[in-house]
Amino acid sequence: MPEKVSKRIFIGELVVIVLPLSLLLLIATSHQTYSTIVYSLKNNIAITVLALVSCIALLSGLMISKTFLNYGSSGLQELKPYQWMLSFVGIIIPIASLISMLLPPSPPYSEMDMFRDDFHTFILGFPIFIPYIHLILERLLRKDMSIQ
Repeated sequence: MPEKVSKRIFIGELVVIVLPLSLLLLIATSHQTYSTIVYSLKNNIAITVLALVSCIALLSGLMISKTFLNYGSSGLQELKPYQWMLSFVGIIIPIASLISMLLPPSPPYSEMDMFRDDFHTFILGFPIFIPYIHLILERLLRKDMSIQ
């Protein structure tokens, strides 16, 4: 597939998947942070930290996306590994949330039960896999073409 077509598909992925999830994440993170600070909810500190880490991972992914849209696959080759690792952390959190869902339930109304209820909302981040895998494939599959 030509890179121009791939960029157009990727723009569609950004509009349909990343934009709504970004807005949802920012609203949820701001609400979570506010609730944790104002109401001193100590059991929500971990969720707040995970939400903030997800925001950092999202920003890293958006920077990678911008590089791809501006410079194509050759621009992806020039990115530092830490940028890819930061965005990868955003992929690990929904996977951990899914694994947590598959584990036996915690005792009702315990702190762990409340944590897991909040943690399971990170599963909503699974659609972000689509543009992330798209970028990884662009980087890996067009690597040979950029050498020529």
